[in-house]
Amino acid sequence: MYSARLTWPGPPGPPIPWAGPSSLRIRESPLLRAAKDNDLCVLRKLLLDRNCDFRQRGAVGETALHVAALYDNLEAAMVLIEAVPELVKEPAICEPFVGNTVLHILVLQPNKTFACQMYNLLLSYDRRGDHLQSLDLMLNHQGLTPFKLAGVEGNTVMFQHLMQKRKYIQWTCGPLTSTLYDLTEIDSWGEDVSFLELVVSSKKREARQILEQTPVKQLVSFKWRKYGRPYFCILGALYVLYMICFTMCCIHRPLKPRSGNRTDSRDVTIFQQKLLQVTLRGDERADSTR
Repeated sequence: MYSARLTWPGPPGPPIPWAGPSSLRIRESPLLRAAKDNDLCVLRKLLLDRNCDFRQRGAVGETALHVAALYDNLEAAMVLIEAVPELVKEPAICEPFVGNTVLHILVLQPNKTFACQMYNLLLSYDRRGDHLQSLDLMLNHQGLTPFKLAGVEGNTVMFQHLMQKRKYIQWTCGPLTSTLYDLTEIDSWGEDVSFLELVVSSKKREARQILEQTPVKQLVSFKWRKYGRPYFCILGALYVLYMICFTMCCIHRPLKPRSGNRTDSRDVTIFQQKLLQVTLRGDERADSTR
């Protein structure tokens, strides 16, 4: 039995949150150490050991699958998923990935090429576990799916990768192609957490780039033409009408000469506003004299 390791192009992985003193737990646990070193021989031997708990966690709450994902070990992740598919839905309890499943962690990975490849691998085992919900619809502690998290983080590579799984080519004629997109999570106006609202309100600058991606750009343009522009025009017209009424009321407001309370010779105010009650009585008297 031989151990093989594939290398994938891309930048080095992120700083591992348990790379300090707590990494001693990885060296102590054969399972976590094998996942870190991508040692397939040890992993397969542990798979045959009935006393090995594949759900065990490290010092800061990381599972073996979390370790394999953060160290870009695709082969180790394959062995772990084949043994225990339920590991995919186990959330991390360590900073900065607390409350995120492996799929959410892959969205946050800087090595986007590897992240897309492992994402496909994990989804290929979607129906092997005992979970009823699809893996790509699982929520993290913020109530976000991996797709929505990619939008919030501005991960355009992962976003386009996930959109490729949601598109359907209707017909092709030479250079022309008609494509249909599944807008289930994008056009989420009926949900508590709207995708477009998350992207616009995100603190990440990169999130604005999602608005330029297909089909989000077309969807935003359609919503503006059908709903946004008429609503804006109506509000603008009401505001102008309000300002006209307010200005006319200020121009024609009833005034009376100011007789007292002059404290300064430079005080040039010679009129003051009449009280509403006095104005109404004056109008009644004028009507009675007629």
